[in-house]
Amino acid sequence: MATSEEITAAAERRAVVEHCRNMLMTIHGQKFVTYLIRDFDVGALPEMGLPIETIHERLGEIRTANEIFNLFAEAEPELVGTLLARVRKAQNNVEND
Repeated sequence: MATSEEITAAAERRAVVEHCRNMLMTIHGQKFVTYLIRDFDVGALPEMGLPIETIHERLGEIRTANEIFNLFAEAEPELVGTLLARVRKAQNNVEND
C-alpha cells in the first residue's frame, strides 16, 4: 500500500503533466519545448575529453533537461516526438552543410 507521501507525489506529478499538456496546446509551449530540446541538449552525452568536473556539470544539466522533457513527453508523446524529430532534422541539416 502506498504511503500518503507517495500518493501526494503521484497527484502532484499528474497535475504537472496536465499543466505540461495545457502548455503544449499553445504555440508558446511548443516553442518552449523546442528550445529545451535544442539548447539544453536533450538526449545528448557530454563531449569526449572534458575534465571530470565539467563532465559532472554537463551531466547535471542534461539530466535536468531530460526530466523536464520527459514530463512533456508523458503529457503529449506524439507532439513532443514530432518536435524532437524536427529539431534533430534541423541539427543534422546544419551539420551536413
